[in-house]
Amino acid sequence: MVLLGGPNQRWSLDFVSDAFTDSRRIRILTIVDDRTRKNLALIADTSLSGLRVARELDRIIVERRMPGTFVSDNGTEFTSMSIFNWVQNTGIDWHYNSVNVDVEGTRSIRQAEVGSVRTMLDRIKEQHGIDPEQLIADSAYGSGPMLGWLVDRDISPHIPVLDKAGRTDGTWSRTDFEWDPENNQYICPEGEPLNQFRRNYSDANRGPSGKGVAKYQALMHACQTCPSNMKCCPKADARKITRQEHEDARQLARDIAKTRQYAISMQLRKKVEMLFAQLKRILGLGRLRLRGPCGANDEFLLAATAQNLRKLAKTFSAPQQTRKA
Repeated sequence: MVLLGGPNQRWSLDFVSDAFTDSRRIRILTIVDDRTRKNLALIADTSLSGLRVARELDRIIVERRMPGTFVSDNGTEFTSMSIFNWVQNTGIDWHYNSVNVDVEGTRSIRQAEVGSVRTMLDRIKEQHGIDPEQLIADSAYGSGPMLGWLVDRDISPHIPVLDKAGRTDGTWSRTDFEWDPENNQYICPEGEPLNQFRRNYSDANRGPSGKGVAKYQALMHACQTCPSNMKCCPKADARKITRQEHEDARQLARDIAKTRQYAISMQLRKKVEMLFAQLKRILGLGRLRLRGPCGANDEFLLAATAQNLRKLAKTFSAPQQTRKA
């Protein structure tokens, strides 16, 4: 990276965190001049929102004047609407440390969007040798086949699971039953097993269907004499549970959703939404002008290239003007 010509041309912002002895978290906003390496400010608090960051920047700019460019990561504070509105009002350039690796234009249907993710992951691995450790996306990509495909490639799915097994009538849902992988059965809260097969030969009606679903059922007399029958199957003779083909991958995604890293991933996902906002408001791509899927794909490819070039240009200083004697 070429060194900047003078001070106060580019400031870098980042957060560091620590904890008190009583486990309370503290965050510190650091602002550094990239040319002089001088620490311009350290703002510490238990919570620092995007609005607070904007107020602190206004205060520092009054003391030191407006810099040419800000550089930061894609944290939620730096990609919030408060910062976006502040950038729009001040007219300053804000550079995010991210690069568009690939883009794929599709029709606005879930199956096509999910298929485009597989296409892009295969393409960037073949062309650039990049194999991500995790994938962050919304619930539209949380179907069983997609999660299973990611787990097979050793990619951690930081994705909300697309699950419709929950019940709204107050009875037990599938998550209340414990899965026993060794015996291929579910165990109900009362300790009764739900088996897929109860004979040595395969039952076609209860075996896996063409949709990758297996059916598990408890014994009828066990359910009718169960004290929790009204909480389990009040309108059926026996409790039945269906298990998806990629249920192990779905459960892995559910377990990841309970971790702190998952909460951080959901915050980092905003960087993609911020790129679309930049396309519309900064690059002026309010609507597509080329027709058809191929035209849309070409237009998005050009837009992503323009974003990368814009970020690349901000990493170099402007050419110095030579004074004539």
